[in-house]
Amino acid sequence: MDDSPAQQDCLLALHQLGGHRQPVNTSAVAQALGVSAPTATAAIKRLARDGLVLHTPYRGARLSTSGLRAARSVLRRHRLIESFLVSVMGYAWDEVHNEAHRLEHAVSEMFTDRLDERLGHPQFDPHGDPIPTARGAIAREPKLSLADLAGGERGTIQQMQDEEPAFLRFAGARGLIPGASVEVLGIGPYDGPIRVRAGTTQTDLTTLVARRILVERSNRSAAAHAVPRRTAAPRARRRR
Repeated sequence: MDDSPAQQDCLLALHQLGGHRQPVNTSAVAQALGVSAPTATAAIKRLARDGLVLHTPYRGARLSTSGLRAARSVLRRHRLIESFLVSVMGYAWDEVHNEAHRLEHAVSEMFTDRLDERLGHPQFDPHGDPIPTARGAIAREPKLSLADLAGGERGTIQQMQDEEPAFLRFAGARGLIPGASVEVLGIGPYDGPIRVRAGTTQTDLTTLVARRILVERSNRSAAAHAVPRRTAAPRARRRR
């Protein structure tokens, strides 16, 4: 198997695009990787040759069982490194994605396991993303977004679907972080702004932004089935 960073990135892109559930077209992989379609096609063919991907021309590619295991191994390294950078190294949560991307290709499985142990086996990274176990098991991600809550409803923020630094700084400055309780105060007409409160801070969000924040609705019936609470991420630092 060619275990190069480019191949690992391709596996991870397929996983992030849902390639462990259904075929993903090559153009979507190319866009996710920031490469041309022919380059993405060549990478997918190499993965198919190694038995990591099931590829049908013009229909797309999906991860094989071994490909899913390999993709989640990369994902595990990435998210554990992000957790280490925030909790131990003092990085802000908007600073860690690119740093972790560089480091994930350089560390061994032994290092990853030691890092997991050092951090106390965290289940989620600073953005609320579930961290795969060493065996590749991963918690189910929430499907409800802040935009799905009605006026007057409350929820607990579980996960940020966008890790762009500018978005994380915007959200963190307003208390919109994993583990925070949030209440929808009102929704403007015609897909208008969604007014929310997190702590003592009130903020108007566009529907697009609200859809990037995944939540668990707060109600009595859900209490018995609540997922483990995420560790709140630190507020993003201001750029100088």
